[in-house]
Amino acid sequence: MKDILMPRFDPEMKSGLVDKWLKKEGDIVTKGEPVVRIETEKVSLDVESPESGTLFKILVGPLGEAPVGAPLGSILLEGESPSERPAPATAAGAAAAIPPTPVPLVHAEEPEPEARGAERSRASPAARQAAREMGVDIEKVRGSGPGGRITREDVVAYHDAGIQRAVQDVARAGGPPTIRAPPGSTSAEYKVMKIDPIRVTIGERMTKSWTEIPQVPLFAQIELTEVEKLKAAVEESSERKISVLSIITKSVANSFRTFPDLNVRLEDGVVRGYDDVDVSIAIALENGLITPNVRRANRKTIAEIATEIDDLAERARSGKLNPSEMRGGTTTISNLGAFGVDYFIPIINPPQATIVGMGKITTSSSGRPVITITLVFDHRITDGARAAQFLQKIKDYLENPYLLQMV
Repeated sequence: MKDILMPRFDPEMKSGLVDKWLKKEGDIVTKGEPVVRIETEKVSLDVESPESGTLFKILVGPLGEAPVGAPLGSILLEGESPSERPAPATAAGAAAAIPPTPVPLVHAEEPEPEARGAERSRASPAARQAAREMGVDIEKVRGSGPGGRITREDVVAYHDAGIQRAVQDVARAGGPPTIRAPPGSTSAEYKVMKIDPIRVTIGERMTKSWTEIPQVPLFAQIELTEVEKLKAAVEESSERKISVLSIITKSVANSFRTFPDLNVRLEDGVVRGYDDVDVSIAIALENGLITPNVRRANRKTIAEIATEIDDLAERARSGKLNPSEMRGGTTTISNLGAFGVDYFIPIINPPQATIVGMGKITTSSSGRPVITITLVFDHRITDGARAAQFLQKIKDYLENPYLLQMV
């Protein structure tokens, strides 16, 4: 018997949330095959089967939370019988042993000190998360678990009951069975929408950025005639498609060589400068935005950057990025030009000090391709004149892109 353990995707990770099982009990699995999807702060990642065999038991169900190293399920190896199951493995240095026998399909719960608030201490982590997502006051929820423990199902039931009561109230008043909007709303009806955890995280980070960072945008219209020539030449030599984004990424990374004072992160009141430039690329997913990094972009060729961006985008959309690939970064590039946006003002991704926004490529009055680039900078780090010089350096590289192949 082999246990499927909650992995540690990140050094700071203490527990994880089971998003869904990709296999069901009794299914044949092979070593290295994805069997369960774990949700992290930014993305969902698949956990592979440690051995080939049969998925014998699922121990932590969907939306269940478990500490790092805890068994999520077990694999029955070829030739084994269920009675031969050994005690499950535990994380190194775990404070408490995991029960040695299979348990029913439950939401794994983390122990909490009795000193915490009475209602809150009786709520499971999954219940608290559901309450946050649904806007439920968890102190008003009655628990159905052991000792009055509040489960996720209790929160959902309380939430749904509230909606049902509202529907019944409207129906009794003679109106249609729908939820009425608050006074002053422009819509007569509305429905309660679940807030995705990724959107919650993005909202918190962007609110913090917008309220704490003095952000100043600068704009520059840049001609891309020479970029298109270079793009065609690189495509011919590398035998692959090259995006304008990859050339702009290289231009931004190389510009930091002249302006190393801007290649920084402001963390814990300390400005940390870096020799290499890790460029975060904003990638849109169905439920949010993530920013994996092109590491040491200043040391890579345009073709290498293009390959890496394509790989990051593909793995981001399939949920196969490692959380370490999204940590760090000294600047971010956000491209909304592909969505038909002329230009926009992006929000700085803290603790970075700059972000670059790309609009769509248009045609100037003289018939030449142009693009509007936005540079947003943290005014605590630098001033407008210095930031304008940095933006001008990016423009110089894009209007003379052959220089990118010389450094």
